[in-house]
Amino acid sequence: MGKGKHIGLGVAALAAGAGVAALAAGSHKNNGERAQKKAVEEKARAEYRNTERGKHEKNMWMNRYGKLKKYIVGKGVLQKEAMIRFFQVNRDIFLRTLCLVAVTLFFTSAGASQGEIILAVNTVLMQLFTLFSYVMDGFAYAGEALSGRYIGARNRKAFTDTVRHLFIWGAGLTVLFTLVYASGGNAFLALLTDDRNVITAANTYFYWALAIPAAGIAAFIWDGIFIGATATRGMLLSMAASAVSFFAVYYGFHTVLGNHALWLAFLVYLSMRGAMQTLLSRKVMEKSFH
Repeated sequence: MGKGKHIGLGVAALAAGAGVAALAAGSHKNNGERAQKKAVEEKARAEYRNTERGKHEKNMWMNRYGKLKKYIVGKGVLQKEAMIRFFQVNRDIFLRTLCLVAVTLFFTSAGASQGEIILAVNTVLMQLFTLFSYVMDGFAYAGEALSGRYIGARNRKAFTDTVRHLFIWGAGLTVLFTLVYASGGNAFLALLTDDRNVITAANTYFYWALAIPAAGIAAFIWDGIFIGATATRGMLLSMAASAVSFFAVYYGFHTVLGNHALWLAFLVYLSMRGAMQTLLSRKVMEKSFH
């Protein structure tokens, strides 16, 4: 039995070795075929370039685009200071986004820990914030484009006028949204859910949703302006401080206020972002127009 077993193992080893050799031979064959095909293609391209049509296309390309060559400066493509600044901006935005996601995920998790009705209530009321944010994002995008444009042109007056107009229009829409939400009430909730238990429970927390536009307006507008000015460090600092305040308020009051503490913490978080960016805005302006 031992001898037969050894013979069987030897046969298996030979078979495995033959298989590996076959695979290696096939791989070399494929590599050889690819190399041959590539050589044929290169030869065909070289022959085409030497034809009248190939020469004509080359001359046409040089006549149209060859003059642009003088504007290509390879030495200035990778500038150390510019690349460092580029990655610093991206780092700040990434870390800011982590803070934002942490607050948003915790808001959902904290609501879920209080039962399915509270989770549903928070989800429904958060849609009012989402709707408002979609509108205010338009002002943020405008702030990004216009502030970047005027900072690049060193036009401080136009920049200041843009900031003022953004806040005037933003304040008007804040009042409008607050009035619409207040007058809509249960009608808005009925559009989002047909569960009477959820609607009834949502009435208890609805006034928190009414305060969202006033609490969030400054944060949205300043975000756009700060991005346009590449003042991402200020955005990160304000977001980090606001996230800390969110968790501090919630853990400080949730045992007493329950779900009200969650909404209070969220409004403090939005207000803190706008307040800190307002305080930092003067420094941002001085740095942008120094």
